[in-house]
Amino acid sequence: MLIKTNQLQAGMVLAEDLKDHENRKLYPAGKVLTEKCIFNLKAWGILEVQIQGNTPEDKKSTPRNTIDPVKWGRAEKAAKKLFTHANLDHPAMAELMRLCAIKKIN
Repeated sequence: MLIKTNQLQAGMVLAEDLKDHENRKLYPAGKVLTEKCIFNLKAWGILEVQIQGNTPEDKKSTPRNTIDPVKWGRAEKAAKKLFTHANLDHPAMAELMRLCAIKKIN
């Protein structure tokens, strides 16, 4: 799952090798991030990284399943209005719509 550097937390695990803009390896896949690692990523200008997670099994614990169903229904309905002309069968568009709905709740 792609996470912005400012949303990283110590203990998260890199899903793939992390390289800079010159393709130099900064951290290997499987690296458990510490506060110092996160500080370094920000200092190096890394904007986002791939973190382990977001598999089909992980989706069971996504916010959608922890939100009041009534609130989720309202948020999803509002988000769908914004995606009227989008192909929600495409995984990227469906994920954007889901994230939009979550944002509307928060």
